[in-house]
Amino acid sequence: FLRGAAPTNVQVAAIRLACSLGLPSTREAVVALSEEGPGPVRIEALCGALSGELTDELAVRVCHVCRGAFSAGSGEVRSRAWMALAAALQNKHLPSDAFRSHLQLCVLEYARKNMAAVERSAAVTALSEAFVNFPESDLQALVDSGALEAVASCSEDYSPSNSGIVARAFMRAMPFGGTSLLADSLKAWLLDERTILRRLAATVIGSDSCTMEGVQRLLDTGLLKALLAVPRGPQKEVQEKRTGRLTWTQMQKLAKEKADRDERDRQVAREAARAAVQAVKVGSKEQTEAAIICDAADWLCTALEAEIQSLGKARSRQRSAEELQKWQDRYGDSDDEMHHSYDLSEHKAEAGEAEETFLQIGEAIDSMLRIGGEPEQTMIRAFQSVRGLRAELRSMTHTLKGTAAQKLSGQLLKKLLDKQSQKQLQQVRCEKCTANPKTCYSCEGSGVTKCKACHATGKAKNQCRNCNGTGVQQSDGAGCSKCRGKGSFQSQCRKCNGGGQWPCPKCGGAGTVFCRACEALRRKTHGQAKLGKEPKPGISIAKCSAADLQMMQKLWTDRGGTGKIVAAWTVDNPLLAWRQRQFVQEYKVACQRDPDQIQGYHGTGDCNVMSIVESGFDAGKRSGQAFGAGEYFAKNPEVSKSYAGAGSYMLVCSLALGTQASSQELGDGDHIWADGPKYYVIANPGQVVPQFILRWRPFPDPRPAISDAREARLDYALSQAKASTVEEEVKEVPPNRPAEMTADATDALWIGYLNPQLSDSQLEEDLKGLLQGRLPTELLGKWRLQIVRGRYTQAKVRLGGMIPREDVLKLCSDTFKEGGEGGKERTITVDDAHGSPEQKCPRTIAMYCRGRNLRFVDPCWCQHEARLTDLANFDLQPLEINSAKGDELVSNFMKSGPFHNGTPKVVEINSIENPVLSQLHERYKSYLRNKNGEEPRIVDLYHGTNNKILEDVYTHGLRPPSDTRPSESCSLSGGKGLCTTLCDNNCPECKDRHLWDKCHMFGLGNYLADLAAKSHRYCSEPVISGSRNRYRMIACSVATGKVLELEGHLKEGSGMHDVFSVRGLWTGDLEALVKPTTAEKKAKASPTVKCCEGLPVERHDLLFVKGLGNASKPGFSVHNSEYISFHPYQCLPRYEIVYEI
Repeated sequence: FLRGAAPTNVQVAAIRLACSLGLPSTREAVVALSEEGPGPVRIEALCGALSGELTDELAVRVCHVCRGAFSAGSGEVRSRAWMALAAALQNKHLPSDAFRSHLQLCVLEYARKNMAAVERSAAVTALSEAFVNFPESDLQALVDSGALEAVASCSEDYSPSNSGIVARAFMRAMPFGGTSLLADSLKAWLLDERTILRRLAATVIGSDSCTMEGVQRLLDTGLLKALLAVPRGPQKEVQEKRTGRLTWTQMQKLAKEKADRDERDRQVAREAARAAVQAVKVGSKEQTEAAIICDAADWLCTALEAEIQSLGKARSRQRSAEELQKWQDRYGDSDDEMHHSYDLSEHKAEAGEAEETFLQIGEAIDSMLRIGGEPEQTMIRAFQSVRGLRAELRSMTHTLKGTAAQKLSGQLLKKLLDKQSQKQLQQVRCEKCTANPKTCYSCEGSGVTKCKACHATGKAKNQCRNCNGTGVQQSDGAGCSKCRGKGSFQSQCRKCNGGGQWPCPKCGGAGTVFCRACEALRRKTHGQAKLGKEPKPGISIAKCSAADLQMMQKLWTDRGGTGKIVAAWTVDNPLLAWRQRQFVQEYKVACQRDPDQIQGYHGTGDCNVMSIVESGFDAGKRSGQAFGAGEYFAKNPEVSKSYAGAGSYMLVCSLALGTQASSQELGDGDHIWADGPKYYVIANPGQVVPQFILRWRPFPDPRPAISDAREARLDYALSQAKASTVEEEVKEVPPNRPAEMTADATDALWIGYLNPQLSDSQLEEDLKGLLQGRLPTELLGKWRLQIVRGRYTQAKVRLGGMIPREDVLKLCSDTFKEGGEGGKERTITVDDAHGSPEQKCPRTIAMYCRGRNLRFVDPCWCQHEARLTDLANFDLQPLEINSAKGDELVSNFMKSGPFHNGTPKVVEINSIENPVLSQLHERYKSYLRNKNGEEPRIVDLYHGTNNKILEDVYTHGLRPPSDTRPSESCSLSGGKGLCTTLCDNNCPECKDRHLWDKCHMFGLGNYLADLAAKSHRYCSEPVISGSRNRYRMIACSVATGKVLELEGHLKEGSGMHDVFSVRGLWTGDLEALVKPTTAEKKAKASPTVKCCEGLPVERHDLLFVKGLGNASKPGFSVHNSEYISFHPYQCLPRYEIVYEI
C-alpha cells in the first residue's frame, strides 16, 4: 500500500499503522511518500517519518521536506509540520548534525521574521527542544549560531504551554556563553509586568547558581543582584474606584485573579531565595561576600520566615488529615478511607518539602555565620530587620520536637542571639570613645589576628605519615604514592580553619578597645543589683491612698471576695523586703530567670497581725499543714476569712515563687500550688513580705472593749496617720557641682543641692530671698518656684521669660542663706534646667533622662549615655497554665471577657526573660526605695499594642513617646506609620512638633490597664490561625511607688496632651485642667486630684486615671481605669499572653 497506487485514505491508514508498529523496513517508503505523495498523504508521511529514528540519509531528506512544508503548505499543514519537528527533537529522532546543517537556518528565519504568532511560537519551541535534547558537544555551536538570541527575542510569544521548555533551554545554554547573551533580556524580564516573564527569568537565574562557576557568571553579569532586587513577596495593589456594586461572581473572580497573581509573585520570590541559598552554599568565600553585597542575607532571613510559616501550615494540614484518617478508620467505609489516605500522603509530602527547604535555607545562614567578618555582621543585621523571625524560630524549637528542623532552628537561634549580643556589646561606649574610639594596640585597628601557623595563607604543610617525610616508601624504595615523593602535602590549616586569620581576641574583631568608663557602662547591664546592707528591724503602717484602695478592692473582687473592703493600710517592713530581695537574687543566679511574683491572702486572729508584720512568719508556729510544710496563703479571700476566726483583719502578702515542688516534701522546689482549694504553700518565710492590712468586717456597734494587749497595739497603730518604728536615714547635702551653662539664655533654672532636713516652705522662702532682686525686673511676678525631692533635694524655677547666661552664673557666686534667721550662709549652684551639650546629664533618673527625646516641651540638651537596652536580648520561656502564676494570669485575663470582638481562649503563656531590662527595672525600684523611703509595690497591668513590634518592646521595654513627629526621610522612624518619632532630640531629620490628634489624652506616657478587655482594643496585627485570630498581650510588672489618682473630666480634649511626666507638673496644673464629674461633687468640693499622704503632685511616680463608667465623656474621660507611666524602666514586660478569638 505504501509503494503502490492506492486510495488516499488507505495510504494514510497504512502510514499510521507502519509508524505505530515502528517497522524499520517501511521507513524509506514513508519518507518517499512525504516527498512525492498527494497533499494529505505527504503531511501524514512527514509526521510519521519524524515519529521514529532516522538514519543520516533519511534525516537529510526529511529536513528538506520540512522546509517545503513550512513555506508552501497550508496553515494546518505548517502547524502539523512544526509539531512533528518539535516532537522529533524532543524524542531525539532527528540527528543533531542533520538539523544544524539543513534545517536550523530555516527555523531561525521563522523565529526572527515578522511571521504569524503561531509560527513564531512553533519555531521558538523547536529551537528550545534542540537546546534541551542536543548533546553538550553541539550546544556551543548552537549558541554561536544565534539561536539563543532568536528565542529570547520572541518573548512576547511566551505562554504557559511553551515557557517551561524555553526555561529549560536557557538553563542548558547558560554554561556555554548563554549567561552573557541573555543578561540584558533576563534583567528586563525581571522588571516586566507579565508574571510569566518574571518567573521564567527567576527560574533561569536560580538554576545557574547551583555551581561555583554559575555563581561567578551571575556575579559577573549582575544577574544575581538583579534577581535579589525583586520584591520579596506579593505586593499591595492600589484598588481602583469602581462605580456600582459588584456581584458575588465578580468578587469571586477578582479574588481568584489576585490569589493567582500573589501565588506567581511568591514563586518568583521562592526562586530568588533559592538562588541566594545556592550562592551561599556552593560559592567560595569571595563569592559569598559578593552575594552579600547583593542583599543575599536579607533574602535568606525573609525566605526563612516564609518557609517557617509554610511548614507550620503544612504541619497543621497534615495533623488535620491524620485526625480525619483516624476518624475514617473507625467510622468510615473503604472508599472514603482511600480518599483520605490519598489526602494524607499529599499533606505529608507537602510538609516534607517545606521542611527540606527550611533546612537548606537554615544551613546557608549557618554557613554565613561560620565565615565571620562582614558576612556574619550582615547576617545579624538582616536577622534583626525581619520582624517576627526570632519568635518564629523560637516557636519551631517548642513545636517540632524531635525533628531536624527543630534542632536546626534551636542552633540558629542560639548562634544569632549570641552574635547579636556580642555586636551590641561592642557598640556601648562612653561619650569620649564614641567620638574618638581607641585603636586596639594588638591588631593595630584591623580587627583580625593573622595565623602564625600557616603564615596567613590558610594552608598548612604537613609531613606525610606514610613515608615519614622521606618521600620514599620503606617497603620497596619507590616514590611515596600519597605525597608523590614530596615528603609532605598541603591541607587546610586546623588552627584558623583555612581562613588565615581570626578575630582579634583583645578587641573582639572591632579594631577598637574600651576605656574604664566604657567598661563601667557595660557592667551596669550585666552585673547583679547591689543588695545593700541588711536594714535594722522596724515597720511603717499608713492609711492606704485612694489609688491603692481601688487596687485592693479590685483584687478582692477578682479573686472572688464578697462585699467591700471596709479599710486598708499599707505596711512597709524594710528588713523583710530585703530578705525577699535576697531570695530573688539567689534564685536568679541559680536558675537564670526571675521568680514569679504573686499576692496571697492570709487570715489569722487579730492578736497575731502585729507580730507577723513586724517579724514575718515563724516556721516554728505552723499548724495543720494538710498540703505540706510551709506558710499557707489563699487565692480567694473567702477562704482566708475562715482562718480569721472572730477577727476583722486580713493580710495581703507578696509571694516570690521560684520552682514548684513535685511533692509535699518540698524537696525539689520552694512552693506548692494546691489547685483544688487554691492554696499557695511557701517553704521559706523569706519569700513572703506583708504589704497590706485589710479590715473586711465592720466593727459591731457598740464596739466591745479590747482586752488583749496585742490587739490593742494593732488598734493603736491603725488609728495613727502613720505609725513608724523605722529609723530615718539622715541625708547630707552633697557638694555643689559646677554650673556648665553654655546657651546664651534660658527660661528655666535648676538650683541645688538643698538641705533635705528643711521643710518645703522654709526652702522656698530661702530661695525667694536669693532670687528676688537678682532676676530681671521684667520677670517680676512671672516666675514660679518648686522644691523637688528625690535622691537629692533640689529646686526648679519656671521664669516666664528669658534670662542671659551672665545673670545665671552670677547667682552661683551670690550668698545663699539657708534655714531662715540664724541659718547657714553658703553658695549654691544655679544652672540651665535644659542642660548644655557638653554637660553630663544631671536629670537622669534610674539610668534614663525623660528630656532626651523631647524637643519642644521640656528638652534636655546634655550628653546622654548609650541606651543600655541596646545590649539587651530576650528569651521566651513557656509557663505552665496550670501553675500558680499561670492560673492567676488566666483567671484575671478571663474575668473581663468577652471582648468587643469575641470570647478569648488563652492558648499559651510565656515568661519574658530579659536580664538587662530586669536589671534596669531593679535600678528603678531602688530609686523609688531611696526616694520614698519605703519598698515599692509591684502590680501586674496589661499593655496592648501592635503585635508586630512586640520584639522591640521585649528588648527595649515600654519607651515613653516623644513630642516630635517622625520624618519620612528618617532611617529609624520614617515609613513606619508612627505618630511620634523613635529618635532622640538630636535627630537631624525629625524636627516637626507632634500635635494633638485625639491621642495621648493624659500625657506622653505608656498606657496600661487593669482590665484585659481594655488593652485588647489596642492589640492589632494578629496572626490568622485557621478560622481564628491569634493575639498577644503583655502583662507588665509595674513598680507603682506613689500613685496620683485623677477623677474627673478634662476641660479640653488636648489639655493634658503635652504632660511629659508627673514630675513635670506644678502645683495647681492638674486642677486647672480637670473638672469634677458632676455638679453635686463640685458643690461638695470633692477633689479631682487625690494625692498620697498630702504630698505635692510632682512627688508622685505613677498617674492613675479612674474610670467613670457610664458617667464618662468620650474624649474627656475614660470608661475603664488606666495607668500612665512616664519612665521606661518602671514597667517590666513580664509575661506574654497568647490567646485566640
